[in-house]
Amino acid sequence: MKNRNEFDRRPTGLVQRIQRPGDRWTAYQHDGLGNVIRADYYDDTWETFCYDKNGSLIETENEHVTVKLKNTKRKFLIDWMERIKKSLKRN
Repeated sequence: MKNRNEFDRRPTGLVQRIQRPGDRWTAYQHDGLGNVIRADYYDDTWETFCYDKNGSLIETENEHVTVKLKNTKRKFLIDWMERIKKSLKRN
């Protein structure tokens, strides 16, 4: 059993995958600017990330929730749009 993390990188140096002990891993996809646009996990969960033309994060989503960040002059407002899936109804 491995006791350390292993990193798979693209020739550009961007991390494509992190392999952790216990057969746990995270795989990453990047856009042309090197921003992470998707992360997939060993447990079949995932996250996506969207950026504006300046490379600032404007939205992130997973199987449970979408978070939109809106820039205002005073602060960032977070607009939560919860999307609970049937798989969460375990109780």
